[in-house]
Amino acid sequence: MIEIAPEEYWRVLTFDEARMYCFALNIDGKTGWRLPTHLEYTRNPGIAGWDISYDKDYKINVSPVRDLKDD
Repeated sequence: MIEIAPEEYWRVLTFDEARMYCFALNIDGKTGWRLPTHLEYTRNPGIAGWDISYDKDYKINVSPVRDLKDD
C-alpha cells in the first residue's frame, strides 16, 4: 500500500530534480517519499512520474508516493 502526496506537493520537474524533491520532502513529519514505480503508476489513475530514467532535461509530472509501512 502506498500513500499519494496531496496535489499541492505535485511538481513538474526533470527526472533528477524529481528524485531529489521526493527524497527531501517532509509532509507533516512524514518522510520516505519517492517516485511511484511503473506498476503503482498504472494501478493508480491520477498520479504521474514513475521511477524510470529519462533524458536529463525532459520534464515529468511528479506525484510523490511513500510506502505506508514507513509510519
